[in-house]
Amino acid sequence: MAGVALLSRQRALSAAADTASVEAARAVAQAGTVAWWEASAADHGMPRLAPAALPDGLPLTELSDFTVAEACAFGRDLARLPMTDAVVALGRLYTQALPSAHRAEQGIFYTPPPLAGRLLNKAERAGHDWRTGRALDPSCGGGRSLSKPPLACWPQ
Repeated sequence: MAGVALLSRQRALSAAADTASVEAARAVAQAGTVAWWEASAADHGMPRLAPAALPDGLPLTELSDFTVAEACAFGRDLARLPMTDAVVALGRLYTQALPSAHRAEQGIFYTPPPLAGRLLNKAERAGHDWRTGRALDPSCGGGRSLSKPPLACWPQ
């Protein structure tokens, strides 16, 4: 049931930003990401860290209090998920929040997690070692392809 509520909130946030602008999509994703990061740190007993500053020239739209609250609730909900699932959800939120015309114009496509996972598994079966090898993901997207290598190096 929690997954259904999370997906519903994601769709509502994406729809609200999609009718606005690229800057609104960034603002929604940023609010959700900061809330996820803070909730995750708190769950692990870590001190609150200030969010990283956004690069110069990367504007965000001022969001309504309601939209900010929803994005923050979405981020806090993600803190209960495994990291890779949270990364996927944040990437999907941002991608779907971008205006449709912008996505089409820029060729922005969200790679489904099973496809990203299959590509990463193929790299491993071909002998790639995430601890010593290098990999380039020029599109990066929501970061799904970037989340597996650090997890592979994490002590179990």
